[in-house]
Amino acid sequence: MQKIKPFKYHFYNKAHMLIKKIDLASCYTSKNNVVTSLLDNHKLFLEQRLSTLHFKNTDRILALITGDTTIINEHYLEKLKETGIYHLSAVSGTHIAILIFVISFMLNRLKIPIILIKVTLIVVLTGYLFYTNFIPSATRAILTAIIVISLPKRVIDNSMDILGLAFIVLSTVNPSYIYNIGFQFSFFISFLILFSLPLLKKLSFLTSLFTLTTIAQLGGMIISIF
Repeated sequence: MQKIKPFKYHFYNKAHMLIKKIDLASCYTSKNNVVTSLLDNHKLFLEQRLSTLHFKNTDRILALITGDTTIINEHYLEKLKETGIYHLSAVSGTHIAILIFVISFMLNRLKIPIILIKVTLIVVLTGYLFYTNFIPSATRAILTAIIVISLPKRVIDNSMDILGLAFIVLSTVNPSYIYNIGFQFSFFISFLILFSLPLLKKLSFLTSLFTLTTIAQLGGMIISIF
């Protein structure tokens, strides 16, 4: 009979970064700085405004704007995870791409030099990163966008390289991101889409759209299962 090896808590704790002891005496109420207070007040204003206008599902609208999925009904979130579309409830590359398109379009219409447009985009994206409180999916999308905007094409001309660079930076700065489901959804689905690009380019618009949706759904299901 094979001998069962004892569970190694030491290695488990290191891998999952568990807190062994909490000293309540060392706890204190943190003081929000001016920027944080302004952002929190604006989020509160949005919530009150949406409630006043009697919008349905204000929690979902706020989650798409602020990236805070904790305000969404838990039952609804579980349904999203089961169907493999949880990633649609968080700020992702699509949201950031729309934001970049709107700003670029407006500034281009005003004949603003390209260098100033890039600076404006980086400033706005950095501000939005603080607004979303650095949630992993938004951080991935914004960091990737900033890399693309900042670096010339001759430096990084492969989308997979940009995604890999963003992954290395984020996992190095905050290793605990790896255990975040939003981080996993964001990078895994982005990887699958980029990996499938050579195939998608050969297909018609409708076929590629259907294939892209299927790939995203399958990627979401794989993460949900594990």
